[in-house]
Amino acid sequence: MKKKNIITLMIVLFITIVIFISGSYAYWKIEKASLNANVITSKCFDLNFEENQNSDIMLLKTYPISDEEGLKLAPYIARLTNKCSNSLNYQVNLELLNGTSLNEKYVKLKMNQNNITLLNQLPIAEKLVNGSLKSYQLENGIIEGNSTKEFELRLWLDGDIEITDENTMRKEFISKVSITGSYNNYRGTYTEDILNGADPILKDGLIPVTIADDGSVYKADVQREWYSYRKKNWANAVILENETITYQNGEQIPEGNIESYFVWVPRYRYKIFNDGLYYELGSEITNNMQAIEIVFENKNTQAKSGTKKDEWLTHPAFTVFDTNGMWVGKFETGYKDATTTKEGIQNVKDTSQIQIKPNTYSWRGITLANMHENSYNYQRDYDSHMMKNTEWGAVAYLSHSIYGNLGRIRINNNSDYKTGYAAVLEPTCDINDETCNQTGNTENVTKPYNTNIGYLASTTGNISGIYDMSGGA
Repeated sequence: MKKKNIITLMIVLFITIVIFISGSYAYWKIEKASLNANVITSKCFDLNFEENQNSDIMLLKTYPISDEEGLKLAPYIARLTNKCSNSLNYQVNLELLNGTSLNEKYVKLKMNQNNITLLNQLPIAEKLVNGSLKSYQLENGIIEGNSTKEFELRLWLDGDIEITDENTMRKEFISKVSITGSYNNYRGTYTEDILNGADPILKDGLIPVTIADDGSVYKADVQREWYSYRKKNWANAVILENETITYQNGEQIPEGNIESYFVWVPRYRYKIFNDGLYYELGSEITNNMQAIEIVFENKNTQAKSGTKKDEWLTHPAFTVFDTNGMWVGKFETGYKDATTTKEGIQNVKDTSQIQIKPNTYSWRGITLANMHENSYNYQRDYDSHMMKNTEWGAVAYLSHSIYGNLGRIRINNNSDYKTGYAAVLEPTCDINDETCNQTGNTENVTKPYNTNIGYLASTTGNISGIYDMSGGA
Protein backbone atom coordinates (compact mmCIF):
# COMPACT_ATOMS: atom_id res chain seq x y z
CA MET A 1 0.00 0.00 0.00
CA LYS A 2 2.89 2.36 0.71
CA LYS A 3 4.26 1.83 -2.77
CA LYS A 4 0.83 2.36 -4.29
CA ASN A 5 0.37 5.62 -2.38
CA ILE A 6 3.71 6.96 -3.56
CA ILE A 7 2.94 6.13 -7.18
CA THR A 8 -0.45 7.82 -6.92
CA LEU A 9 1.14 10.93 -5.46
CA MET A 10 3.65 11.11 -8.28
CA ILE A 11 0.87 10.88 -10.84
CA VAL A 12 -1.04 13.72 -9.19
CA LEU A 13 2.02 15.95 -9.16
CA PHE A 14 2.72 15.17 -12.79
CA ILE A 15 -0.78 16.15 -13.84
CA THR A 16 -0.57 19.33 -11.81
CA ILE A 17 2.68 20.34 -13.46
CA VAL A 18 1.37 19.63 -16.95
CA ILE A 19 -1.66 21.79 -16.36
CA PHE A 20 0.44 24.57 -14.96
CA ILE A 21 2.84 24.78 -17.91
CA SER A 22 0.50 23.79 -20.69
CA GLY A 23 0.17 27.35 -21.90
CA SER A 24 3.82 27.56 -22.98
CA TYR A 25 4.54 23.89 -23.71
CA ALA A 26 4.81 24.27 -27.52
CA TYR A 27 7.35 27.07 -27.28
CA TRP A 28 9.77 25.29 -24.94
CA LYS A 29 9.63 21.70 -26.29
CA ILE A 30 13.04 19.99 -26.84
CA GLU A 31 13.44 16.42 -28.17
CA LYS A 32 16.67 14.40 -28.06
CA ALA A 33 17.59 10.71 -28.54
CA SER A 34 20.65 8.70 -27.59
CA LEU A 35 23.10 7.97 -30.40
CA ASN A 36 23.32 4.22 -29.68
CA ALA A 37 20.40 1.78 -29.46
CA ASN A 38 19.73 0.17 -26.07
CA VAL A 39 19.16 -3.54 -26.68
CA ILE A 40 17.67 -6.09 -24.29
CA THR A 41 18.05 -9.71 -25.46
CA SER A 42 16.20 -12.54 -23.74
CA LYS A 43 18.26 -15.54 -22.66
CA CYS A 44 18.01 -18.91 -24.34
CA PHE A 45 15.10 -21.07 -23.18
CA ASP A 46 14.77 -24.36 -25.03
CA LEU A 47 13.96 -27.91 -23.93
CA ASN A 48 14.19 -30.96 -26.16
CA PHE A 49 12.03 -34.00 -25.33
CA GLU A 50 12.71 -37.41 -26.87
CA GLU A 51 11.10 -40.77 -26.22
CA ASN A 52 11.93 -44.23 -27.49
CA GLN A 53 8.36 -45.36 -28.14
CA ASN A 54 4.79 -44.10 -28.41
CA SER A 55 3.85 -41.66 -25.71
CA ASP A 56 0.78 -43.70 -24.72
CA ILE A 57 1.34 -46.16 -21.88
CA MET A 58 -1.34 -48.81 -21.64
CA LEU A 59 -1.98 -51.84 -19.47
CA LEU A 60 -4.12 -54.05 -21.71
CA LYS A 61 -4.84 -57.74 -21.25
CA THR A 62 -2.37 -57.99 -18.41
CA TYR A 63 -2.59 -59.65 -15.01
CA PRO A 64 -1.18 -59.05 -11.51
CA ILE A 65 2.57 -59.71 -11.23
CA SER A 66 5.16 -59.51 -8.46
CA ASP A 67 7.49 -56.54 -8.03
CA GLU A 68 10.39 -58.71 -9.17
CA GLU A 69 8.57 -59.44 -12.44
CA GLY A 70 7.56 -55.80 -12.79
CA LEU A 71 11.18 -54.66 -12.61
CA LYS A 72 12.01 -56.95 -15.52
CA LEU A 73 9.51 -55.23 -17.82
CA ALA A 74 10.88 -53.11 -20.65
CA PRO A 75 10.75 -49.50 -19.43
CA TYR A 76 9.32 -46.44 -21.06
CA ILE A 77 12.38 -44.25 -21.67
CA ALA A 78 12.44 -40.52 -22.32
CA ARG A 79 15.13 -37.86 -22.34
CA LEU A 80 14.81 -34.21 -21.45
CA THR A 81 17.65 -31.99 -22.67
CA ASN A 82 18.29 -28.44 -21.50
CA LYS A 83 19.84 -26.84 -24.60
CA CYS A 84 20.64 -23.57 -22.85
CA SER A 85 23.21 -22.44 -20.29
CA ASN A 86 20.80 -21.44 -17.52
CA SER A 87 19.30 -24.07 -15.23
CA LEU A 88 15.65 -25.07 -15.63
CA ASN A 89 13.00 -26.50 -13.34
CA TYR A 90 11.31 -29.65 -14.62
CA GLN A 91 8.40 -31.82 -13.55
CA VAL A 92 7.39 -35.23 -14.90
CA ASN A 93 3.73 -36.24 -14.57
CA LEU A 94 1.69 -39.30 -15.46
CA GLU A 95 -1.77 -38.35 -16.70
CA LEU A 96 -4.74 -40.73 -16.81
CA LEU A 97 -6.56 -40.47 -20.14
CA ASN A 98 -10.16 -40.94 -21.18
CA GLY A 99 -10.99 -44.62 -21.44
CA THR A 100 -9.24 -45.54 -18.20
CA SER A 101 -11.48 -47.80 -16.12
CA LEU A 102 -8.86 -49.38 -13.84
CA ASN A 103 -8.47 -47.65 -10.49
CA GLU A 104 -4.96 -46.25 -10.08
CA LYS A 105 -4.69 -47.80 -6.60
CA TYR A 106 -4.04 -51.13 -8.34
CA VAL A 107 -1.18 -49.80 -10.49
CA LYS A 108 2.41 -50.07 -9.28
CA LEU A 109 5.34 -48.18 -10.77
CA LYS A 110 9.03 -47.51 -10.47
CA MET A 111 10.51 -44.25 -11.76
CA ASN A 112 14.30 -44.15 -12.15
CA GLN A 113 15.96 -45.02 -8.82
CA ASN A 114 12.92 -44.09 -6.74
CA ASN A 115 11.28 -46.73 -4.58
CA ILE A 116 8.45 -48.88 -5.95
CA THR A 117 5.12 -47.27 -5.10
CA LEU A 118 1.42 -47.41 -5.88
CA LEU A 119 0.34 -44.69 -8.28
CA ASN A 120 -2.33 -43.27 -5.98
CA GLN A 121 0.33 -42.61 -3.28
CA LEU A 122 2.06 -40.00 -5.45
CA PRO A 123 1.27 -36.25 -5.22
CA ILE A 124 -1.57 -34.92 -7.36
CA ALA A 125 -0.33 -32.61 -10.15
CA GLU A 126 -1.93 -30.07 -12.48
CA LYS A 127 -3.46 -31.64 -15.60
CA LEU A 128 -1.61 -30.62 -18.76
CA VAL A 129 -3.00 -33.01 -21.38
CA ASN A 130 -6.35 -32.02 -22.86
CA GLY A 131 -9.07 -34.34 -21.66
CA SER A 132 -7.00 -36.12 -19.01
CA LEU A 133 -8.87 -37.37 -15.97
CA LYS A 134 -6.15 -36.96 -13.34
CA SER A 135 -2.44 -36.24 -13.12
CA TYR A 136 0.20 -37.58 -10.71
CA GLN A 137 3.66 -36.12 -10.15
CA LEU A 138 6.37 -38.70 -10.81
CA GLU A 139 9.41 -36.50 -10.24
CA ASN A 140 10.60 -32.90 -10.21
CA GLY A 141 13.93 -31.15 -9.92
CA ILE A 142 16.46 -28.95 -11.68
CA ILE A 143 18.32 -29.59 -14.94
CA GLU A 144 21.57 -27.68 -15.09
CA GLY A 145 22.54 -25.89 -18.29
CA ASN A 146 23.49 -27.93 -21.36
CA SER A 147 22.72 -31.26 -19.72
CA THR A 148 20.30 -34.17 -20.18
CA LYS A 149 18.16 -36.18 -17.76
CA GLU A 150 16.91 -39.61 -18.72
CA PHE A 151 13.73 -41.11 -17.29
CA GLU A 152 12.85 -44.79 -17.01
CA LEU A 153 9.30 -45.70 -16.04
CA ARG A 154 7.86 -49.17 -15.45
CA LEU A 155 4.17 -49.84 -14.77
CA TRP A 156 2.48 -53.09 -13.74
CA LEU A 157 -0.60 -54.47 -12.05
CA ASP A 158 -0.05 -54.97 -8.32
CA GLY A 159 0.62 -58.62 -7.62
CA ASP A 160 -1.17 -58.49 -4.24
CA ILE A 161 -4.66 -58.04 -5.70
CA GLU A 162 -6.97 -60.97 -6.32
CA ILE A 163 -6.99 -61.99 -9.96
CA THR A 164 -10.73 -62.66 -9.67
CA ASP A 165 -11.47 -59.19 -8.31
CA GLU A 166 -14.27 -57.67 -10.40
CA ASN A 167 -12.77 -54.23 -9.80
CA THR A 168 -9.68 -55.18 -11.79
CA MET A 169 -10.86 -57.70 -14.37
CA ARG A 170 -11.52 -56.50 -17.94
CA LYS A 171 -10.37 -52.97 -17.08
CA GLU A 172 -8.04 -50.68 -18.98
CA PHE A 173 -5.41 -48.22 -17.81
CA ILE A 174 -4.37 -45.60 -20.39
CA SER A 175 -1.94 -42.81 -19.55
CA LYS A 176 0.48 -40.35 -21.03
CA VAL A 177 3.69 -38.83 -19.69
CA SER A 178 3.75 -35.03 -19.59
CA ILE A 179 6.86 -32.98 -18.85
CA THR A 180 7.01 -29.28 -18.07
CA GLY A 181 9.99 -26.96 -17.85
CA SER A 182 10.30 -23.45 -16.50
CA TYR A 183 13.12 -20.97 -16.05
CA ASN A 184 14.81 -21.50 -12.72
CA ASN A 185 14.51 -18.00 -11.30
CA TYR A 186 13.72 -19.25 -7.80
CA ARG A 187 16.66 -18.40 -5.58
CA GLY A 188 15.41 -20.04 -2.42
CA THR A 189 17.06 -22.95 -0.63
CA TYR A 190 17.59 -26.07 -2.72
CA THR A 191 15.59 -29.14 -1.70
CA GLU A 192 15.38 -32.64 -3.12
CA ASP A 193 11.94 -34.04 -3.87
CA ILE A 194 12.62 -37.59 -2.66
CA LEU A 195 13.50 -36.32 0.84
CA ASN A 196 9.88 -35.19 1.29
CA GLY A 197 10.86 -32.27 3.50
CA ALA A 198 13.68 -34.00 5.42
CA ASP A 199 16.34 -31.78 3.85
CA PRO A 200 19.44 -30.61 5.79
CA ILE A 201 18.93 -28.05 8.55
CA LEU A 202 21.74 -25.50 8.74
CA LYS A 203 22.23 -23.50 11.92
CA ASP A 204 24.64 -20.60 12.27
CA GLY A 205 28.20 -21.84 12.25
CA LEU A 206 27.49 -24.96 10.22
CA ILE A 207 28.82 -24.31 6.71
CA PRO A 208 27.37 -26.34 3.80
CA VAL A 209 30.11 -27.75 1.58
CA THR A 210 30.79 -29.95 -1.40
CA ILE A 211 33.83 -32.23 -1.37
CA ALA A 212 35.76 -33.10 -4.52
CA ASP A 213 37.06 -36.64 -5.04
CA ASP A 214 40.54 -35.55 -3.96
CA GLY A 215 39.18 -34.19 -0.67
CA SER A 216 39.17 -30.49 -1.58
CA VAL A 217 36.35 -28.68 0.24
CA TYR A 218 34.27 -25.86 -1.28
CA LYS A 219 31.56 -23.62 0.16
CA ALA A 220 28.26 -24.85 -1.28
CA ASP A 221 25.65 -22.65 -2.92
CA VAL A 222 22.48 -23.75 -1.08
CA GLN A 223 20.35 -22.32 -3.90
CA ARG A 224 21.81 -24.93 -6.28
CA GLU A 225 22.03 -28.71 -6.09
CA TRP A 226 24.73 -29.38 -3.49
CA TYR A 227 23.54 -32.85 -2.48
CA SER A 228 21.44 -35.60 -4.05
CA TYR A 229 20.55 -38.72 -2.13
CA ARG A 230 19.09 -40.11 -5.33
CA LYS A 231 22.66 -40.01 -6.72
CA LYS A 232 24.17 -41.27 -3.42
CA ASN A 233 25.66 -37.83 -2.81
CA TRP A 234 24.93 -37.07 0.86
CA ALA A 235 24.92 -33.52 2.24
CA ASN A 236 28.11 -32.40 4.02
CA ALA A 237 28.85 -29.46 6.31
CA VAL A 238 31.79 -28.22 8.38
CA ILE A 239 32.49 -26.20 11.50
CA LEU A 240 35.37 -23.75 11.08
CA GLU A 241 38.34 -23.19 13.36
CA ASN A 242 38.15 -19.44 12.70
CA GLU A 243 34.49 -18.55 12.23
CA THR A 244 35.28 -14.88 11.51
CA ILE A 245 36.51 -15.82 8.02
CA THR A 246 33.76 -15.69 5.39
CA TYR A 247 33.87 -17.83 2.26
CA GLN A 248 31.97 -17.13 -0.95
CA ASN A 249 29.95 -19.79 -2.78
CA GLY A 250 32.33 -22.03 -4.71
CA GLU A 251 35.39 -20.81 -2.81
CA GLN A 252 37.74 -23.46 -1.47
CA ILE A 253 37.92 -23.79 2.31
CA PRO A 254 41.45 -24.73 3.39
CA GLU A 255 41.79 -27.89 5.46
CA GLY A 256 43.62 -25.90 8.13
CA ASN A 257 40.49 -23.89 8.92
CA ILE A 258 38.17 -26.89 9.27
CA GLU A 259 37.57 -28.14 12.79
CA SER A 260 34.99 -30.85 12.07
CA TYR A 261 33.06 -32.50 9.21
CA PHE A 262 29.44 -33.64 9.42
CA VAL A 263 27.06 -35.57 7.13
CA TRP A 264 23.26 -35.24 7.10
CA VAL A 265 21.17 -38.38 7.64
CA PRO A 266 17.55 -37.55 6.69
CA ARG A 267 14.60 -38.95 8.61
CA TYR A 268 13.11 -42.05 7.01
CA ARG A 269 10.91 -45.08 7.46
CA TYR A 270 11.96 -48.55 6.35
CA LYS A 271 10.25 -51.82 5.57
CA ILE A 272 11.06 -54.48 8.16
CA PHE A 273 13.05 -56.99 6.15
CA ASN A 274 13.76 -60.11 8.18
CA ASP A 275 11.95 -62.76 10.14
CA GLY A 276 14.36 -62.76 13.06
CA LEU A 277 16.77 -65.24 11.48
CA TYR A 278 20.44 -64.30 11.45
CA TYR A 279 23.47 -66.02 9.98
CA GLU A 280 27.13 -66.45 10.77
CA LEU A 281 29.45 -64.54 8.48
CA GLY A 282 29.85 -66.61 5.33
CA SER A 283 28.18 -67.50 2.06
CA GLU A 284 24.72 -67.20 3.62
CA ILE A 285 25.30 -63.46 4.05
CA THR A 286 25.82 -62.90 0.33
CA ASN A 287 22.92 -65.18 -0.55
CA ASN A 288 20.54 -63.25 1.71
CA MET A 289 21.78 -59.74 0.89
CA GLN A 290 19.07 -57.28 -0.09
CA ALA A 291 18.51 -53.56 -0.29
CA ILE A 292 16.61 -52.16 2.67
CA GLU A 293 13.52 -50.35 1.36
CA ILE A 294 13.54 -46.76 2.61
CA VAL A 295 11.17 -43.81 2.16
CA PHE A 296 12.22 -40.40 3.45
CA GLU A 297 9.70 -38.43 5.49
CA ASN A 298 9.50 -35.27 7.57
CA LYS A 299 8.54 -35.07 11.21
CA ASN A 300 5.06 -33.77 10.35
CA THR A 301 4.29 -37.11 8.71
CA GLN A 302 2.53 -39.69 10.86
CA ALA A 303 5.30 -41.99 12.09
CA LYS A 304 5.00 -45.64 11.09
CA SER A 305 5.05 -48.17 13.92
CA GLY A 306 5.30 -51.57 12.23
CA THR A 307 6.58 -54.59 14.14
CA LYS A 308 6.38 -57.44 11.62
CA LYS A 309 8.17 -58.31 8.41
CA ASP A 310 7.03 -56.20 5.43
CA GLU A 311 5.50 -53.56 7.72
CA TRP A 312 6.89 -50.00 7.75
CA LEU A 313 8.67 -48.50 10.74
CA THR A 314 9.91 -44.92 11.15
CA HIS A 315 13.44 -45.37 12.41
CA PRO A 316 13.44 -44.71 16.18
CA ALA A 317 16.63 -42.63 15.95
CA PHE A 318 14.45 -39.82 14.56
CA THR A 319 11.27 -40.21 16.62
CA VAL A 320 13.09 -39.94 19.96
CA PHE A 321 14.10 -36.33 19.21
CA ASP A 322 11.16 -35.60 16.86
CA THR A 323 13.58 -34.39 14.20
CA ASN A 324 13.83 -34.25 10.40
CA GLY A 325 17.29 -35.80 10.54
CA MET A 326 20.68 -35.60 12.20
CA TRP A 327 24.18 -34.39 11.45
CA VAL A 328 26.62 -37.23 12.08
CA GLY A 329 30.38 -36.89 12.49
CA LYS A 330 31.91 -37.82 9.13
CA PHE A 331 34.89 -39.46 10.83
CA GLU A 332 35.71 -40.93 14.20
CA THR A 333 36.39 -38.21 16.78
CA GLY A 334 40.06 -37.27 17.03
CA TYR A 335 42.17 -35.56 19.69
CA LYS A 336 43.18 -32.18 18.29
CA ASP A 337 46.63 -31.82 19.85
CA ALA A 338 47.75 -35.41 19.21
CA THR A 339 50.77 -35.66 16.90
CA THR A 340 51.49 -39.31 17.63
CA THR A 341 49.42 -42.44 18.20
CA LYS A 342 50.26 -42.41 21.91
CA GLU A 343 49.14 -38.80 22.33
CA GLY A 344 45.65 -39.81 21.18
CA ILE A 345 45.19 -41.59 24.54
CA GLN A 346 43.69 -38.89 26.77
CA ASN A 347 41.13 -39.52 29.50
CA VAL A 348 40.15 -35.88 30.05
CA LYS A 349 37.17 -33.55 29.93
CA ASP A 350 38.10 -30.97 27.30
CA THR A 351 35.71 -30.14 24.48
CA SER A 352 38.31 -27.87 22.88
CA GLN A 353 40.21 -31.02 21.84
CA ILE A 354 37.35 -32.43 19.75
CA GLN A 355 38.01 -32.58 16.03
CA ILE A 356 36.22 -34.71 13.44
CA LYS A 357 38.57 -34.84 10.48
CA PRO A 358 40.35 -37.35 8.26
CA ASN A 359 43.93 -38.45 8.88
CA THR A 360 43.90 -37.49 12.57
CA TYR A 361 44.69 -39.62 15.62
CA SER A 362 41.56 -41.12 17.12
CA TRP A 363 40.76 -40.04 20.70
CA ARG A 364 41.24 -43.22 22.73
CA GLY A 365 41.65 -44.38 26.33
CA ILE A 366 38.72 -42.26 27.50
CA THR A 367 35.97 -43.35 29.89
CA LEU A 368 32.35 -43.55 28.82
CA ALA A 369 31.45 -40.76 31.25
CA ASN A 370 34.04 -38.40 29.77
CA MET A 371 32.99 -39.30 26.21
CA HIS A 372 29.42 -38.43 27.13
CA GLU A 373 30.31 -35.13 28.80
CA ASN A 374 32.69 -33.95 26.07
CA SER A 375 30.16 -34.75 23.35
CA TYR A 376 27.30 -33.13 25.24
CA ASN A 377 29.17 -29.88 25.82
CA TYR A 378 30.72 -29.71 22.34
CA GLN A 379 27.90 -27.82 20.58
CA ARG A 380 24.92 -27.38 22.91
CA ASP A 381 23.07 -25.20 20.40
CA TYR A 382 23.15 -28.16 17.98
CA ASP A 383 22.09 -30.71 20.63
CA SER A 384 25.42 -32.53 20.26
CA HIS A 385 25.74 -35.86 22.08
CA MET A 386 27.58 -39.15 22.01
CA MET A 387 26.21 -41.41 19.29
CA LYS A 388 23.70 -44.01 20.44
CA ASN A 389 23.29 -47.52 19.04
CA THR A 390 20.02 -46.58 17.32
CA GLU A 391 21.68 -43.63 15.58
CA TRP A 392 24.56 -45.79 14.39
CA GLY A 393 21.92 -48.22 13.12
CA ALA A 394 20.11 -45.45 11.23
CA VAL A 395 23.32 -44.69 9.34
CA ALA A 396 23.98 -48.39 8.68
CA TYR A 397 20.47 -49.01 7.33
CA LEU A 398 20.60 -45.98 5.03
CA SER A 399 23.97 -47.20 3.75
CA HIS A 400 22.42 -50.55 2.85
CA SER A 401 19.64 -48.99 0.75
CA ILE A 402 19.64 -47.75 -2.83
CA TYR A 403 20.81 -44.41 -1.40
CA GLY A 404 24.02 -45.91 0.02
CA ASN A 405 26.79 -48.24 -1.12
CA LEU A 406 24.64 -51.39 -0.84
CA GLY A 407 27.67 -53.51 0.00
CA ARG A 408 30.31 -54.20 2.60
CA ILE A 409 31.75 -51.21 4.45
CA ARG A 410 35.52 -51.60 4.23
CA ILE A 411 37.15 -51.77 7.66
CA ASN A 412 39.56 -49.11 8.93
CA ASN A 413 42.45 -51.18 10.29
CA ASN A 414 45.06 -48.42 10.27
CA SER A 415 47.67 -49.48 12.83
CA ASP A 416 48.17 -45.87 14.00
CA TYR A 417 44.45 -45.42 14.67
CA LYS A 418 44.16 -42.66 12.09
CA THR A 419 40.69 -41.67 10.95
CA GLY A 420 39.25 -42.07 7.46
CA TYR A 421 41.38 -44.99 6.27
CA ALA A 422 40.38 -48.22 4.53
CA ALA A 423 42.00 -51.63 4.36
CA VAL A 424 43.50 -52.49 0.97
CA LEU A 425 42.31 -56.08 1.51
CA GLU A 426 38.88 -56.87 2.90
CA PRO A 427 39.79 -58.95 5.99
CA THR A 428 36.38 -60.62 6.29
CA CYS A 429 36.56 -62.19 2.83
CA ASP A 430 38.38 -65.05 1.22
CA ILE A 431 41.46 -63.71 -0.56
CA ASN A 432 40.27 -65.47 -3.74
CA ASP A 433 36.84 -63.81 -3.62
CA GLU A 434 36.84 -61.31 -6.50
CA THR A 435 33.73 -59.56 -5.14
CA CYS A 436 35.79 -58.06 -2.33
CA ASN A 437 37.54 -55.65 -4.71
CA GLN A 438 40.92 -56.84 -3.52
CA THR A 439 44.02 -55.21 -4.93
CA GLY A 440 47.69 -55.16 -4.03
CA ASN A 441 49.45 -57.69 -1.86
CA THR A 442 48.51 -59.44 1.37
CA GLU A 443 50.23 -56.93 3.64
CA ASN A 444 48.22 -54.91 6.15
CA VAL A 445 48.13 -51.70 4.09
CA THR A 446 45.55 -48.91 4.37
CA LYS A 447 44.60 -46.07 2.06
CA PRO A 448 43.14 -42.65 2.99
CA TYR A 449 39.55 -41.53 2.51
CA ASN A 450 40.17 -39.61 -0.74
CA THR A 451 41.34 -42.60 -2.82
CA ASN A 452 39.49 -45.30 -4.72
CA ILE A 453 40.25 -47.78 -1.94
CA GLY A 454 39.32 -45.21 0.69
CA TYR A 455 35.87 -44.70 -0.83
CA LEU A 456 35.08 -48.34 0.03
CA ALA A 457 35.07 -47.41 3.72
CA SER A 458 32.33 -44.80 3.12
CA THR A 459 28.61 -45.39 3.59
CA THR A 460 28.02 -44.21 0.02
CA GLY A 461 30.99 -45.79 -1.75
CA ASN A 462 32.14 -42.25 -2.56
CA ILE A 463 33.65 -39.34 -0.67
CA SER A 464 30.30 -37.82 0.38
CA GLY A 465 29.50 -40.54 2.94
CA ILE A 466 30.39 -41.32 6.54
CA TYR A 467 33.66 -43.12 7.35
CA ASP A 468 34.97 -45.23 10.25
CA MET A 469 31.68 -47.11 10.67
CA SER A 470 33.76 -50.31 10.79
CA GLY A 471 37.08 -50.73 12.59
CA GLY A 472 39.05 -47.78 13.91
CA ALA A 473 39.17 -47.47 17.70
